[in-house]
Amino acid sequence: MRKAFLVVFVLAVVLAGCSVRQVNKEQAMPSREGAVSAGNAAVPQAPVTHEVEIIDFAYFPAELTVRKGDVVVWANRDSALHTVSSESGSELDSGTLSKDGSYSHTFMEEGVFSYYCVFHPYMSAKVVVS
Repeated sequence: MRKAFLVVFVLAVVLAGCSVRQVNKEQAMPSREGAVSAGNAAVPQAPVTHEVEIIDFAYFPAELTVRKGDVVVWANRDSALHTVSSESGSELDSGTLSKDGSYSHTFMEEGVFSYYCVFHPYMSAKVVVS
């Protein structure tokens, strides 16, 4: 009896959370800056987390486009050591990533950020921030 009550209670909570609200098109039109318009006030989009995997001595994807404020996480799936190092400047500097190691960076400026692996310079990729 107690389990049945718990199941009914959880189902009721889930269904209550799934209620749908219709929105007027004028209240939720995306603006050019990537914000959602709510009446006269612009509501910025929440940052998104993207993943780049290091597999078979390559970055996947080799080119990633993100928005300003987004986070990119690099995950080393190889057994070899790798880095995520800026080709120019010091924007990206993961240090040494061992197997299953990861590194994250929040992109706060627009631009093209090219990077490579210090141990394997033929490994290169880029993040485009708009």
